[in-house]
Amino acid sequence: MTHYVALGFSLSNGVDNLEREKDGVFVWSERTLNTLKATHMGGATMKTKKLVLIAYLFEIYYDLLITRKNNVSHSFGLERSIGAFDTI
Repeated sequence: MTHYVALGFSLSNGVDNLEREKDGVFVWSERTLNTLKATHMGGATMKTKKLVLIAYLFEIYYDLLITRKNNVSHSFGLERSIGAFDTI
């Protein structure tokens, strides 16, 4: 038996509940919002910045499921945003 788990979101299905600051799926602290405001992502809107951060969260969930030996990704994700550039 093989077990598969998927996690994701689609812009076409609406993401208002994900990026909403009050009564949404995630809690957006003032610290997080201020950090996002100060982060330059090529002119991205606050909504886009939040969705990118959520996508990074999903990436961290996935990384927790695999061993370093099996991790074949060498591309930067969240690491670039938080200033961690240590590669595998």
